[in-house]
Amino acid sequence: MNGDENKNEPGELPVLNRFGLWHLFYAVAVFAAALALFDGRGALVAIAVLLFWVFDAWCNFTLLLTRFVKSMFNRRSFSLTVILGVCTVGLLAPALQTARSGRRRPPCYNNIRQLIIAMHNYHAANGHLPPAYVTDEKGNPLHSWRILVLPFLGESGLYENYDFDEPWDGASNRKLVDQLDVNSPFFCPHQPGLGSRTTYKLVTGIGTAFEADRSIKLSDITAGTSNTIAIVEDTTNPVNWMKPEDLSISQALDLLDVSKNPESMRHVKETKFERKIWYGSPCGFFDGSARYLGPNKYPKTMQEWFLKDGAGRGYEFPDEFTFEPRVGRSVVVGYGHLMVAINIFLAVLPYFWAAKWRA
Repeated sequence: MNGDENKNEPGELPVLNRFGLWHLFYAVAVFAAALALFDGRGALVAIAVLLFWVFDAWCNFTLLLTRFVKSMFNRRSFSLTVILGVCTVGLLAPALQTARSGRRRPPCYNNIRQLIIAMHNYHAANGHLPPAYVTDEKGNPLHSWRILVLPFLGESGLYENYDFDEPWDGASNRKLVDQLDVNSPFFCPHQPGLGSRTTYKLVTGIGTAFEADRSIKLSDITAGTSNTIAIVEDTTNPVNWMKPEDLSISQALDLLDVSKNPESMRHVKETKFERKIWYGSPCGFFDGSARYLGPNKYPKTMQEWFLKDGAGRGYEFPDEFTFEPRVGRSVVVGYGHLMVAINIFLAVLPYFWAAKWRA
């Protein structure tokens, strides 16, 4: 094909504006690649790419942009532009680093906070914290604290359908197990395969804020709400979210001893590009904060932080027990990176076609 065959006759549309079979193939390829990489949002990305090149076919935007960039290399102002660009990147670097450090914490961190806040709202409405469980006349646990805080987690409908006249696993209540929103803070998104089971448990027992079916006020936590642990995540033994089962102090101590469970307390997040693992034991404090606790080397001292009076302690939670979760990241070079390369190739391919037709 010679150059004359690409020229347009008077009154004809430009060659690039004539719809042909290759246009259809290109559009299908763009949609397929974008959907594979961005899932449902890929349709919007594909439409944006196609609309851009339709716009470019009529106004030669990329040709004008190319000429502008080339002209910048011949001007002193180009050096100033580079300097300004470097300065902008330097100013944005601290913000980007802060955002990266915030992403070190898995969503279970926020889940625990939401559960503690729900307890605070329960306290505001009822004048006391929810008990660990509600018992029958014989003292047998019937209903969990998780049921009691449902209205304060946006699950009022589920709470109203719950039958307190029968046990948590009664005929009617069993039908509600799978009706809880999968995005509920009771479920950690980085613990796949749990179904309707939860990993968040209260620390119960004599001296804690949750002694059997008793209820206390926040003011009864004389050790300080920021120094007393309420919730511990137990990935070793998840339970049905409706079941009135939690942790004793001894169980919590064993759980937080990383030397005994070095691989059990971890969260895994897999994407198309990497596999990220958090190691640590997230705990929720009564002030609404959440922290990761490191290896428990002093079990007798650690026990004080589960007690509402702290066994008379008058000092803050020690930093030696707190640490940022260790993140193990393994980048998987494969499907995701290949799809990125394909999407970039398809996005810029019309530019080279345009350059050929304009030559």
